[in-house]
Amino acid sequence: MSAVAGLGIDPGTGGLAIQQEATVLSETVHGAQSQFVTVEEELSLAGASVDSTVVIPDRAIVFCVSSRTVEDVTGVWQYHVGIAGEAEKFGGYLGIVEGSINAGVIGPQAFYADTPIVITAHGDSGAFTGGKVRIALHYFLPVVPQS
Repeated sequence: MSAVAGLGIDPGTGGLAIQQEATVLSETVHGAQSQFVTVEEELSLAGASVDSTVVIPDRAIVFCVSSRTVEDVTGVWQYHVGIAGEAEKFGGYLGIVEGSINAGVIGPQAFYADTPIVITAHGDSGAFTGGKVRIALHYFLPVVPQS
């Protein structure tokens, strides 16, 4: 097995940061791979919902999107972690206090388009006024032969 790291933008500093680790489970002589990937992002919350910049990639098979409240969420009672059209897919009514966690496991599901994660406000105001949540995507990614 080997690891592949990806670079991305740190939302806090705007600088480059490692945000993905892919473990290659198997590989062919022509570069086809079976990868298990974990990618994370910290999101600052404002408004009714926030979309991640990291996405579930086209053709990935997702097992979980986990989350951790890293700074108290304000403006609402709870929040949901999901995708467009399925606000609670990876967890609903989640804790707003720093340190609250959720492992949003699902039965393995294939995605056929790049899909951002959506964190949605839940409460009287229906809008975040602050706070931060870190998400981690956990998925299998087949890589086609490279030659």
